[in-house]
Amino acid sequence: MDGFSRKEGRVGSVAFLTILALAMLPTVSRTALGLLHGLPLWLTVLALINRRRAVAILLFPLVLCLPAVLYYQHAYRMAPGLSLWLILLDSSGSEVVEYLAGFALPLVIWITVATLTFITVVRRIDGPIFRHRTMRFACAASFLVPSIGMVGLGGSKGSLAESANRYFHNSFPWSVLAGRAQARRELALFAGAEREAAASSTVVAQKIDNTGGPRTVVLVIGESARRDRHGIFGYTTPTTRIVEGIDGVAAFSDAVTLHPYTVDAVPVIVARHDRLAPSAVRTPNLVSLFAAAGFRTSWISNQAAMGADDSLVSVYAKYADDRWFSRAVSRSGATSLDEDLLPRFRSELAATSDDKFIVMHLYGSHENFEKRYPASFAIFPDAYDNSIAYTDFILGQILIELQALPGRNGLLYVADHGLKLGECDGRSEHYDIKQAFEVPLYMWTSVSWREAYPQKWLHALSNRDAPVTTLYAFDTLVDMGGLTYPQYQAGMSLFSERPDASARKVHTFAGAVDYDHGANDAFCHLVPTPAVP
Repeated sequence: MDGFSRKEGRVGSVAFLTILALAMLPTVSRTALGLLHGLPLWLTVLALINRRRAVAILLFPLVLCLPAVLYYQHAYRMAPGLSLWLILLDSSGSEVVEYLAGFALPLVIWITVATLTFITVVRRIDGPIFRHRTMRFACAASFLVPSIGMVGLGGSKGSLAESANRYFHNSFPWSVLAGRAQARRELALFAGAEREAAASSTVVAQKIDNTGGPRTVVLVIGESARRDRHGIFGYTTPTTRIVEGIDGVAAFSDAVTLHPYTVDAVPVIVARHDRLAPSAVRTPNLVSLFAAAGFRTSWISNQAAMGADDSLVSVYAKYADDRWFSRAVSRSGATSLDEDLLPRFRSELAATSDDKFIVMHLYGSHENFEKRYPASFAIFPDAYDNSIAYTDFILGQILIELQALPGRNGLLYVADHGLKLGECDGRSEHYDIKQAFEVPLYMWTSVSWREAYPQKWLHALSNRDAPVTTLYAFDTLVDMGGLTYPQYQAGMSLFSERPDASARKVHTFAGAVDYDHGANDAFCHLVPTPAVP
């Protein structure tokens, strides 16, 4: 009898460890860091319950979901979490069923076999997990480790939901729990942004010049591009040879963005909306404004339609006649090269409409620089320089298409923000170093545009060294399209004789700083320059 009991105990132990291993398999198969972040919570749960059978029953639903979880991780290259919730909450029931249908048969077989096996062995799983009280208490207290880690990740952006999501995003099943909380927060932010965008979509605009044939106006938004790494602005590495060789380009050497993050920087460009310093005067968004003037509008993006990095940007795209995003959710799946946008751009140019306004949102020079360009563009020793040169190629392809079109056409290129490129600690990342606020901004106009508006073009050339911000992109594009609207400000256009001068307040991690009276501190943060007595 004792031998039988020992055999039963061994079977129960093997069954328990197998269930535990299967529940943890998605995390183990992802990254070592995900396992490191999630392990303390596993230990806490095991210590608090401390009964093998109870833990096995608790974990069995995770085992049943294992094929679906592994499939998701393979497809999206991340653990199910925020992205999963955003997809589910933005999908209909039929879409979810359609998604599951792709692996329904293997899932049913797995659930059947796993359930029958579990029923057979669950009675044999018994006993405590920890027999020593000291070990149990130590494991129960291990939740303090991720708590400290989440505080460290909070930084200036610091909500608990966001910190937890960032910390556990590769640690299943904690990624699902943290992702649910962050998804609720994201959807609330998205709803607020939608209200803002809806308010900015009501606009009275008119085309004040109907001569000269059809017009095509293109806004290209770059990503993470620093001005000081562009040859057109004096960088010694020739990263912008293509654009420099095109006639009709004017480059502006003193443009700064107001934010070091895409989610806040792009609304400034497309709607003159500064979320952290809202204006009392409501301005329409560019998509709605051009649509109100009779332009066909389109938004072509190599970024995501929804998620922590994108929701507050993509709300403006919903007002376009046509829109396309390379990914559904932030940080999910493999990223595409920016050249994948070009066929869609050419398709938009071929659309049957006289006037067109096209927004192209690139992935440009986002971190993991070596992944932002094909192998044929590995021409410089520095991967970041290669990414800038690849963006130069993309812009060149766009301009070739625009040059072949009839009519008074124009393009404005501006990056959302720059990056810290190894300064202070050797790391390249989104940061509030002064150089991250210094962005490339240049425009191109067709020969017929320059012939029709010679004085405006001369003004643009004379403004190339003017101190401006990304706020000036808005009315510059309005001028480029030959439009006007009630809130139009001539002094906020680069085509004006004298652009309005005002303090350039940018948003650092610590708050607003006057860019022109700020400098980097010892930790590479932009801070106010001490006043001279």
